[in-house]
Amino acid sequence: GEQRHARGLAERVDDAERAVTERLSAIERRLDELAELRRLGDADLSAPTETLTEPIERYDAAVREAFEAYVQDAPVRELLELIETTKQYPLIDYQRPPTDLLEYVRNHPAGEEPLSTLLSYAQYSGSKLSHYVEDPTAFETTVPVHRTYLDRIGPEPLTVGSPPPADELRYLASELVSVVGRFADEETVALARNLRDLARREDYDRLRDAVVAEEELTAEQREALRNGEIEAEAERLRGERDRLEQALEN
Repeated sequence: GEQRHARGLAERVDDAERAVTERLSAIERRLDELAELRRLGDADLSAPTETLTEPIERYDAAVREAFEAYVQDAPVRELLELIETTKQYPLIDYQRPPTDLLEYVRNHPAGEEPLSTLLSYAQYSGSKLSHYVEDPTAFETTVPVHRTYLDRIGPEPLTVGSPPPADELRYLASELVSVVGRFADEETVALARNLRDLARREDYDRLRDAVVAEEELTAEQREALRNGEIEAEAERLRGERDRLEQALEN
């Protein structure tokens, strides 16, 4: 009985230690969140955030329009090659074209058609299809299975959205200038270039904090920051953390 009792005790101690360790990591996570809230709470909400948001929105709108126009006319072969080259640009996050699809559009005349035409062919049955493509079997085994992929091709990976940290925007803007320059008009490329200068502004981080604070802080969180609740919760958690760490040591 002694041994079993000792084993039960050891297991209980293990369980207790595990519970304490789990609680400690939950506390650390929450303290990180509170620190981030405090950082956002320190943001200058009267800062002229449109200095950042407007140039980004202008670029995003222009690139969406340029990409849609390009997709309407470009041979699907060229479109997929463009997306394939983005693998050299780590911040531009396109899903790469499936290999068999890329091979097909490179090597068959149907690859010279624009995307919308290829997608309408994908709905044709064999006999109707043979009027439009010269190797219906190759088409049927390659294109219809990738319809979802083709349907999803859009401009989003080329947009910026909410202002990223300055370093990231600098690198992203350089990548965008290279990729967007392959299909868009000079005006759109100039807007992408403009983002590079934007990221070099000395007040970029201060303005970005204000943008993120505007986007992310709820009314309750603002109130909690104002009336000291956030600070009080952080104090409480730090106290609990110290007690638990001591308990683990003893």
